[in-house]
Amino acid sequence: MSPEIPSRFKFLLPILIIVGGGLIVWWLFASSPEQTTSPTLPPDPVVEAMPIQLSTEPIEIVGFGNIIPAREVHLAPEVSGRVIEVGKVVEPGGLAPEGTLLFRIDPRDYELAGEEALATLQRAEADLALEEGRSLVARAEWERFRSAEMEADEDSEPSALALREPQLRQAKAAVASARTALAQAKLNLERTTIRSPFDATILAESLEIGQRVSDSDTVVHLAGTQTFWVEISIPAAQLLRLSNLEDAAAEVALTTSSNGKSKREGRFVRVLPGLDPQGRMGRALIAVDNPLDVSQGRDLLPLDGYAEVTIAAGNLNEVMRAPRESVRENNQVWVRDISGLLRFREVDVLWRGDTDVLMRGTFSEGDQLITSYLNEPLPGQKIAVRDPL
Repeated sequence: MSPEIPSRFKFLLPILIIVGGGLIVWWLFASSPEQTTSPTLPPDPVVEAMPIQLSTEPIEIVGFGNIIPAREVHLAPEVSGRVIEVGKVVEPGGLAPEGTLLFRIDPRDYELAGEEALATLQRAEADLALEEGRSLVARAEWERFRSAEMEADEDSEPSALALREPQLRQAKAAVASARTALAQAKLNLERTTIRSPFDATILAESLEIGQRVSDSDTVVHLAGTQTFWVEISIPAAQLLRLSNLEDAAAEVALTTSSNGKSKREGRFVRVLPGLDPQGRMGRALIAVDNPLDVSQGRDLLPLDGYAEVTIAAGNLNEVMRAPRESVRENNQVWVRDISGLLRFREVDVLWRGDTDVLMRGTFSEGDQLITSYLNEPLPGQKIAVRDPL
C-alpha cells in the first residue's frame, strides 16, 4: 500500500510539470545550430536575338491601285450625217486594231459639196487666166504710149491700177480660196469614214444604222490595248527613291484573281505630281504592255481591276535587315554584347518596309540584335538569349 501524498503537494505538481516542459523546449531551441539566409536574386531577363550580319539588300516598294487605260478616247464624228454602216467589231469588248472601220456616214452630201468646190476652183482659175491676159495687154499699151511720147520722163512707171494689178491679185485670191474650199470638201468627205485611231478595245458604243449623228455626239468609247496603267498609292516618304528610277522592273499581282497567283510583268513609268487627297499618299504609274494577251499562260489584266504592285527599287550595300519592332525610340536598338550585357546602339535607318527595315550602325564583334521587348531595360544588365525552337 503506497504512501498518501500530502494534499499541499497535489496543487504544486501540475505547475512543476508545466515549468519543466517549458525549460526543456527552451533548451532545445537554444542548443540548435544557427541558420543564415541569403536574399534570392531575380533571374536574368530572357530575350530573343539575332546575329548582326551586313549584306547587300534589295529594296522593294509595294503599292496598291486601280488598273486604268493608258490611252482612252471618246469618239464623236467630225461631220454630221446619217449612219449607213457600223463595223463588225463595234460592240462592248470588241477589239479594233488601228485603222479598223468603226462606222460610216452617208457621203453623198459631201461628194456633191466636193464637186461644187471643184467647179468653183475651175471658174476661178479661168478668171485668173483672163485677168493675167488683161494685165499683159495693159502693160503692152503702156510701153507703146511711153515710146510715142519721147519727151516723157523715161523713169516714170505706170500706176498699179493702169496695169490691172488689183484685179490680178483679186483673181489669184479667188483661186486660193477655191482651192481651200475644195480641200475642205475632200477632208469632210474623208471624215464620213471613222476608223480606230490606235489598237483599241470598245468600252461602250451607241450606234445604229440610220441614226443621225453630229459632232456633238459621243458614239464610241475606246481604250488602247497596247498598254494599261496601274495607278498605285505608296507612302509619301518613298517618292524620293522612286523619283530616281527609270523603267524599273515591277511585278503586278491581281488581287481579283480567284487563285491568287495571277501576276504580270510591268515597268515603272513616273511619279505623279499630286498626293492622294484622301490618304495623303504618294502616287505612281506602272505600265503593263499587252495587258489583254493571254498567250503563254498569261492572265488577263482587266480594266478597273485592283492590283498589288512590287517595284524593284535598287539595292543598298553593307546594311542589316531587321524587324521593324527592333528599332526603338530615337532610332536606337538594343544589343547583347559578347559579355552577355545589354547595350544601346544608335543606328541610321535607310529604308522602312512594311515588316522590316534596312539600317546601318556601329556594332562590336559578338553583338546580337535584340528583337523582343524588355519592360525596364538598363544598360549593362545581364541578359540571356532564348534558344531557338
